[in-house]
Amino acid sequence: MKQAAAIYFKNTIHHSVFNKNGIVNSFQNSAWYMMEAGLRGQARQALLGKLAENLDRPQLKNICTCISAMAAVEVPSNNWNDFVDVMS
Repeated sequence: MKQAAAIYFKNTIHHSVFNKNGIVNSFQNSAWYMMEAGLRGQARQALLGKLAENLDRPQLKNICTCISAMAAVEVPSNNWNDFVDVMS
């Protein structure tokens, strides 16, 4: 995954949820939740699957950036209840 794509993905999710002061605007109106649930699940599984691959440090950082952006929205809204289990 290219760094610019990872940053764009993170920023799109983050800026649609949080205002410039870091305060939550709305999870349900975020760019992430405007995507179909099945597509969100596929993106999550694809990125988590990449963690199991032998990646170099920049690639791993990009994957983690995207996963953290998803988790910042999914975990507080109780849509990723097994996040801690998956990451451990």
